[in-house]
Amino acid sequence: MIKTKEYYVKLENGEYSIIEKAKKFTNPYDLDLFKFTDKYGTNISEGKTGMKLFTGNISPEALECRINSLGGIEKFREIINDKILEFGYCPRYK
Repeated sequence: MIKTKEYYVKLENGEYSIIEKAKKFTNPYDLDLFKFTDKYGTNISEGKTGMKLFTGNISPEALECRINSLGGIEKFREIINDKILEFGYCPRYK
């Protein structure tokens, strides 16, 4: 269950960083995705884990391509669940 409206990304050091001006990225998979811009460009990240999916062309087609590159939506859901089991939920869900 979502506990806060803020979005977070997981940093390489394992800590989470709150993302200012993040916006929900509506998608047909009912995933908690958000978009934000940083010094590298526009990004899409997953809300339960803080995992960054990609940077660049932000469109439904680009999201579908990225999910397919990971093995499809069911495989992507498995990846999300595996990350939650390994690291727990990000602060948005704690």
